[in-house]
Amino acid sequence: MPSTQPPPLPPMPRTEPPRRYRALARLGRWPVGPAFRGASLPDQAPCTLLFPDVIGASVDPFVRAMAEEVGRNRLLADLPLVGVTHIGLDANQRPFAVFAGDPGVDLQAQVDAHGPLPPLAAVQVGVMLGDTLSRAHYRARVMGELLPWMVRLPSQRGAPLTVLDLGFARGVFDLAVQPPRPSPAFAAPRVRAGHGLRAEDDLYVIGALLYFALTGQPPTPSAPRPSDLAPLGPFAATLDAIVLQALGQLPSQPPLSGMLQLTRALRGVRDLMRLSPEAQAVALRVRGTASRAPAPGAPEPTPMAPGALGFIEVDGPAFLTQTDLSVLPVDSDVECLSMDALESLGDDALERIRTGKLPRLPR
Repeated sequence: MPSTQPPPLPPMPRTEPPRRYRALARLGRWPVGPAFRGASLPDQAPCTLLFPDVIGASVDPFVRAMAEEVGRNRLLADLPLVGVTHIGLDANQRPFAVFAGDPGVDLQAQVDAHGPLPPLAAVQVGVMLGDTLSRAHYRARVMGELLPWMVRLPSQRGAPLTVLDLGFARGVFDLAVQPPRPSPAFAAPRVRAGHGLRAEDDLYVIGALLYFALTGQPPTPSAPRPSDLAPLGPFAATLDAIVLQALGQLPSQPPLSGMLQLTRALRGVRDLMRLSPEAQAVALRVRGTASRAPAPGAPEPTPMAPGALGFIEVDGPAFLTQTDLSVLPVDSDVECLSMDALESLGDDALERIRTGKLPRLPR
């Protein structure tokens, strides 16, 4: 009886030409292998080429695992995450991974060259990181660990901040000769302990990067408050509270409920920092032992340093709301007045600030 099975279809013709890349300049050594600034051929699109230290029998399973990672990253193509977009073998059958885009200036290089970021720029970096990771969480992608050199800063106003997603905490490079170990400063405690990833782990990740951006130093369990290491302006106490709460080092406060609460708090203090010195004086009341304690004088404007960052409004206009103010941690030395309280002060608010005649806020 003749077979009823249809004949097999012929193989699909290959319509996509083989991908070719050229290494242009060595960027340095990443934890899993050397990286190069590169370009795809023939269009010369910028990219980064990573040659991971994978040898012998580990090459084939590594290439298969990375091909699956490429497929997962395609689902995140609209996010400001820079994950591996192609995996291939060079002429010597050595694997290489491709990351799209020019590496630009990263947070580590910026701090090394010019010191800690201005507080407003550092908080804006935290806001943008929070937005990026929040969107990644909706796609089931959790970082668990981000080092400062993985945060690529915008090169111009209106450009996005991007995150280099190497997947260290997800075990993407576990087949390397020396798999990367979790950073004691920038990996979440659960990651360092070898537990599975949770979205809450990225709260610590942002807190650690924000601590580094503000102070130029990595956080430690016994690290001082950020304001003890760098001048943070009139909202230093609020910044201290937000950063330490994200790091889980503020036992007097309940843990943050999630990324939404952290980003809203950062947006609130960022909007306060954008105000004029006079408006900031209205928004702050400093407690003192004397009943007529004067408000602090407005700080002198800091000139732009060479290489200073030129982005502030990349996420669009933001407006301070009652809700944003309500999620700001309140330090024992500085209080943020609600919008209702500000409206009740009247036209002579500045004079009442200077004479210490503001009503005491309930705790």
